[in-house]
Amino acid sequence: MTLLQEIQAKCSLEQIAAGDYHDIAATVNVGRKRVVSTMITERGVRGALGPVLGSKFLRLLTDLHVAAAADQVPAWLTAVLTASQVPSDDHIYYLETLGCGIDWLRSDGLDLGDTAVRGLLDIIAGGNPSLAPATAILKGKAEQPALVSWNECATALGA
Repeated sequence: MTLLQEIQAKCSLEQIAAGDYHDIAATVNVGRKRVVSTMITERGVRGALGPVLGSKFLRLLTDLHVAAAADQVPAWLTAVLTASQVPSDDHIYYLETLGCGIDWLRSDGLDLGDTAVRGLLDIIAGGNPSLAPATAILKGKAEQPALVSWNECATALGA
């Protein structure tokens, strides 16, 4: 979506016609975010999520690691992947990747801004509703405001 399209979607026709580009920028900037590379380790997960939710999240990753070693895809993961139209032959590969999460957190860390990692967090949330808040918190760690200036808005509107 271009900035012009975003302005048109978020601002009223009256607001645009008034030409107050500071007001337009303030309206457009509400909720505007960008995802950035953000590494996190096991310690960071525990710090971000607290002792209970952090332990639950890390325990799930440990359980997935064990399940991957045994080639046993958990029923919840099968359900989420099937609903996402992932071919059943590929379910084991998702499990193997998720199972690596605990090792990555304990070594170099995970990049919470990585598109694939964010997708895997969504899979965890989809199959484990009690962990949805944890995945949202972790994904939020990689989000920053993506503010536009009044000048950028003026330029987008052809002023």
